[in-house]
Amino acid sequence: MSDGARWRSSDNTVVDALPYVDHEYADPQLKREVERLIDEEMSRSSKRPVDFLQDLPPLPSSNLLQARNNLAFLHAFLTLALSEGPLVAKALERLRAGRPPLALDLSRYGVQAPPVGKRNDLYEWNDYLRKAKVQLEYQTMRIENLELLLQYSGNTWRAHNQRLEAYFSKLQSIARAFSQQIESLNRDRKLNQQAAATVLTHLRSQWVEICQKNIDIDAACTELEAEIESLHEQASQRYSSWSKVSKQ
Repeated sequence: MSDGARWRSSDNTVVDALPYVDHEYADPQLKREVERLIDEEMSRSSKRPVDFLQDLPPLPSSNLLQARNNLAFLHAFLTLALSEGPLVAKALERLRAGRPPLALDLSRYGVQAPPVGKRNDLYEWNDYLRKAKVQLEYQTMRIENLELLLQYSGNTWRAHNQRLEAYFSKLQSIARAFSQQIESLNRDRKLNQQAAATVLTHLRSQWVEICQKNIDIDAACTELEAEIESLHEQASQRYSSWSKVSKQ
């Protein structure tokens, strides 16, 4: 029997449950007793809940699992890389302290003339001119982006939607394949367990019959022992009586 069909835990306990046959587990009282025993065993164990998964056989490798592992590794790598930056460190420190997020400074994007008291300040006018050039360039880029959007947005969105539909169809086919595998596995498990239930029922009836025969044999042996003991007593009494008669 393969590791997937029959799993042994670290203490060599065979997990041989037959959920399609053992209907006793549907009993609420028995279920509570099983949960109590599980909680009691876990309270005595030094393992964490996640450690119990380490004793299970490994999952089968697949492209989907490999892609998920790659994404998890990439996420962990980016998290580690970003966490070392000063900006991210400050943000995490602010979150830990419970302080609200800092508001964005939008003054750099505004174009306002220098105050009345600084109208003769060349530095202020240079700063004003720099901001005006930035806003002019920004507005120019907005106009170009809007023109590009009007010209190409329809085709771009259609292509994007086609890619999404293709990706969605692929995910659906993968989900259907997994559903079929799960259904096939559950069907095989049910058939195998039902076949095992027939064998177990036959073996149980044989065991009950043999136990009954052993009980009958034990009772007959007890009866014979009592009869033999009675015959021994009778023989002893007759021997005693015969000895007395012979001495007279």
